[in-house]
Amino acid sequence: MQTQTISQSDKEKTKKKIFSIVNKLESLELKSLEHYAEYLAQRNNEAKFLEILRNAKPEDEELGESEVEGLRISKDELKKGKFRELKDYMKERNLL
Repeated sequence: MQTQTISQSDKEKTKKKIFSIVNKLESLELKSLEHYAEYLAQRNNEAKFLEILRNAKPEDEELGESEVEGLRISKDELKKGKFRELKDYMKERNLL
């Protein structure tokens, strides 16, 4: 995702223009705009997260016995099909 820097005055002009457009929209169009704005915000968050991951240094410490055992158990459960989608788990926990 490309980012570009704009001056504070250009930023304020852009905000005013967007708000003037928003004030002219019908309900259905507003809902569509809301979804698009949420998409843009999510995309921005994902880009920031990916940048953090790219810059993260790998861990260089050994795994403990409990961590190795947890990985083994997880691998066995995955092979048996004992898993669920993250989005389903997040819905169950009201995280979405």
